[in-house]
Amino acid sequence: GVVDTTTLGTYLVTYSITDQFGFNTTKHRKVVVMDTTLPSIVTNAGTSTITHQVGTPYMDPITVLDNYWKNITPVRTGVINPSIPGSYSLIYNATDGSGNVAPTYYVTVVVKDLVPPTIKLKGEDPLTVDVYTSFNDPGVETGDNYYPNVTTVRTGLPSMNLLGNYMVTYTATDGAGNTATVTRLVKVVDRIAPEIEILGNNPFEHIRFKPYVDPGVKIKDNYYSNVDLQSLLEVDMSKVVLSSPGYYYFIY
Repeated sequence: GVVDTTTLGTYLVTYSITDQFGFNTTKHRKVVVMDTTLPSIVTNAGTSTITHQVGTPYMDPITVLDNYWKNITPVRTGVINPSIPGSYSLIYNATDGSGNVAPTYYVTVVVKDLVPPTIKLKGEDPLTVDVYTSFNDPGVETGDNYYPNVTTVRTGLPSMNLLGNYMVTYTATDGAGNTATVTRLVKVVDRIAPEIEILGNNPFEHIRFKPYVDPGVKIKDNYYSNVDLQSLLEVDMSKVVLSSPGYYYFIY
């Protein structure tokens, strides 16, 4: 007989001998192939503490490993409520088809919200605002899959007294500590044209053939100083002929 050591069962091995005179004797041996190895229990994550998303069904992420038997179903002791955040202690046991009992496996399941909140800008992005005005933040819209209240923190406010580009960051945090972030570009600009004040008489009378000395102008602006703008001033006197009487216009 043949003994298949890969398959459990009882096998009969027969020994037979015949001498030179034709006398025969036979003996039989019963061989029992059996499984004495204990199965083991592990979580799919490989750790005894696992995290589970609140509000979703708990499907026992447990695997029973065995050297021979397949599809061993573990038996759970303990109750878990996947709809309520918290820490739950569960016990798992398993027995293979040969009656071998796995060592008891203890699992801690932490039910919590793993999904970050949602956050969306309200208003324009980029947002253009005038210098020296108040920054009226359009704000953001937030939401969460589990927690009704989400905390929002804003950082990086623009300086309304200084032209430039500023990045404003909004961070939303739910009750489980999950965060989501969105940013808005705020452009502080000057959109008010300067005013030019003509100094001296206007019309201005000038004696023919004498050198012309322009009384100049004064520039008023909501942001830049007169000194800053004087260097940018352009004067067009191309049509003025100082040797010829007449009316001429300077353009500033």
